[in-house]
Amino acid sequence: FYIIIQKQDVLRRGEAMKAFKCEICESSDIIKQDGMFCCQNCGMKYSLDEIKSLISSENTEKDPKESDFKFDVKTGTILKYIGSDKNIEIPSTIDNVYVNSIGNYAFYSSNISSIKIPESVTTIGKYSFSYCTNLTGIELPDSVKNIGYCAFGYCSNLNYLVIGNHVENIGDYAFSNCIRLSELTLPDSVINIGDWAFGYCRGLKRITVGYGLTGIGNNAFFNCKGRFYIYKDSVVYNYLTGNKIIPEQETTNE
Repeated sequence: FYIIIQKQDVLRRGEAMKAFKCEICESSDIIKQDGMFCCQNCGMKYSLDEIKSLISSENTEKDPKESDFKFDVKTGTILKYIGSDKNIEIPSTIDNVYVNSIGNYAFYSSNISSIKIPESVTTIGKYSFSYCTNLTGIELPDSVKNIGYCAFGYCSNLNYLVIGNHVENIGDYAFSNCIRLSELTLPDSVINIGDWAFGYCRGLKRITVGYGLTGIGNNAFFNCKGRFYIYKDSVVYNYLTGNKIIPEQETTNE
């Protein structure tokens, strides 16, 4: 025994029910079955309370900035940028949920030229900004702790970078091939730098590394010709001199 939802007035929202779509597959073919509301396309089931909540959120007018993002309210993750602006300011909340992370591929290969990330964000996902070739600068807030695999890789016009004071992990290839990056300062909070993290950043002229670093990956600074400002006998000092990336007399102990 089936009842097609849009012909029911169980929620007294006849028009809203007609517009309701499954949050998984976006199908509107939803019927009532055994006390649940079942999507006929993907099989997803909803209780009456869940339907009410979803309808309420769909009919709540969003801030224009919020509507530029596909957002997972369960995890606080931006899944995809769907706007057209080149200068972006990510809101700290979307649908009254804090933005905790920038998801994998969220801005991949987009034409953005600048972006402001809110203090609520703790994680930058893999490939999240890769191949954003018009991006010229980025300031990561102090809230960020993890920068994912190739997060900013191949941002070929990135020339300004500020890494927040609580970043602990910089993933493999995180900033590889950012060829116009000229200066880099890694705060004392950074514990680990992944493989090839700054590989082929051949424009780097000055690289300052904090004392908190305990792990450094293979070829992390491959083809970086800049002058390193590091603590003598630190992990990065031993790595760079031991692998003959730079001779000992060219390092500076600050």
